[in-house]
Amino acid sequence: MSLRDVEFGVVDVETTGLFPGGHDRICEIAVVRVRADGSVIDEYSTLVNPERDLGPTHLHEIRAADVRDAPLFAEIAGAVARLLDRAVFAAHNVSFDARFVSAEIRRAGHEVPPFPRVCTLRLAAMADADVQSRRLPDLCAHFGIGLAEHHSARADAHATAALLAQCLGRLDGSTHVNALVDRRTLVAWPSIAITAQPLQRYDAAARRDAAPSYIGTLVARLPAHRDVSPETTAYMDLLDRALEDRRITESEAHSLIELASMAGLSQANVVAAHETYLHDVVSMALADGVISDSEQRDLDEVRRALGIDAGAFEQSLQRGRVDPQPAVARSVSEDLQGKTICFTGTLHCAIDGERVDRAAAEILATNAGLVTRRSVSKKLDILVLADPDSMSGKARKARQLGVRLMSEAVFWRTLGIVVD
Repeated sequence: MSLRDVEFGVVDVETTGLFPGGHDRICEIAVVRVRADGSVIDEYSTLVNPERDLGPTHLHEIRAADVRDAPLFAEIAGAVARLLDRAVFAAHNVSFDARFVSAEIRRAGHEVPPFPRVCTLRLAAMADADVQSRRLPDLCAHFGIGLAEHHSARADAHATAALLAQCLGRLDGSTHVNALVDRRTLVAWPSIAITAQPLQRYDAAARRDAAPSYIGTLVARLPAHRDVSPETTAYMDLLDRALEDRRITESEAHSLIELASMAGLSQANVVAAHETYLHDVVSMALADGVISDSEQRDLDEVRRALGIDAGAFEQSLQRGRVDPQPAVARSVSEDLQGKTICFTGTLHCAIDGERVDRAAAEILATNAGLVTRRSVSKKLDILVLADPDSMSGKARKARQLGVRLMSEAVFWRTLGIVVD
């Protein structure tokens, strides 16, 4: 048996954190089955619903809304095992990916055999003494390998497969590589039924963007025209409270439409109110002349929640740039001092370029007169969500108890703290 006869299962996982033995889970996985020369035999990739908070979203850029309809790992474990069957498990920093895959397979109720593995991080250093970095993007640049979407499991797995082929080609005949061709080390993985279809990032994004908002669906039921010139203040106040968590639930949407009907608002009135609300948020984001990444995410959430199309959103951006007068947030006047508050999820916003971690957030909240808590109970006043669609235990409990939910961006704006 020679190196040409060996097949490799090149794996990359995106995860909620670093500790598979604790509570961290896989949220995206890709396996590319290749030969030693890099030719692809088969591949599989999917988002995975981790049934918990997504963790460092700023790294993998996967949001809770993306994985809500994704399969559980147990439902696609068979597809992963099939591509790893009688292959050498390969990855960049292989112990990390191997530990997570093993933990997920065991969690699904199956035994994991001791399997051969190879690490491209180690192989790269052996193949070229001039390698100066351990990071996959840097190694790809060093070896002339394209990597367009780092921290996308599929892109990283394909890049790792190309790196593996280059390293194996340079090291063919070395003791380390020869150890991989022992037929006795190639083991069978368990045969597991596949009970769900994969979900790719681009499909999840398309579903998210195409999904009609509750409020957009119900607005269509309002009368097209009314002769009444309504007072919209009450409607805008209710809208502002509903959008604190950057989601409009079905019950909130029905309350808004009921209020609009009682006030005599027409479709045009409500659409104009929504566009005014979005314009106000755009104006606040543009007050310093720049829309930061966190502000852009916040604007996207507002646009989707209100059912405003991309064209109207772009018009709001253009109007805001032409007339950058900062709007006054309707909720900033509310006195939050003395309220109890808790945070959930890995925070996304930054202050002066430094990402706000949980400890810093709690200090800022305390300095603003709030009382921080580490858990959710009926006595909690506000839960701040790093991701509006958070599936964390805290978020689920807060929704069950009816605790007030507020998105991270709205929270900092309410306290008058400028974040990036």
